[in-house]
Amino acid sequence: MSCGRPAAVFMAMRSSIDATRTMSPSRSMELALRFSVAPRGLNDLDRAAIVAFMAYDYPRFFANASFEPRSMVSEGGVVVTEHRMSATLPNGRPYVNDYCFAYEVVDGQVTAIREYMDTRGGWSQVFGDAPPEVLLESTPPDS
Repeated sequence: MSCGRPAAVFMAMRSSIDATRTMSPSRSMELALRFSVAPRGLNDLDRAAIVAFMAYDYPRFFANASFEPRSMVSEGGVVVTEHRMSATLPNGRPYVNDYCFAYEVVDGQVTAIREYMDTRGGWSQVFGDAPPEVLLESTPPDS
């Protein structure tokens, strides 16, 4: 496997997303709209719900987030990246989890994104042994 044109598209996209950390919410929303697609399968959130979460709630839920790249490979129109995310949750707990993303690239555009992670490990870090609770009220996009 090699890093070719799709990997270059991903890196340009990643640079744009990294820039959202210092951008206004409206610019962040514009970038989220540009790169968000609804997930396939059983998790059928609509585009507006995904964009609202990524633009408004993600930075509040995962405070002081940092990302440690692990690997990136591409073959044909698919780029697969692996990274470790560390953050502080709204309840003060630390969060560290490994993620893998598969990006489909067609004509220089990301057309699909699939995310894989340790969901049970993430759940345990968020809630521990306690029953689930609301940690963060969502922010409507118009606020």
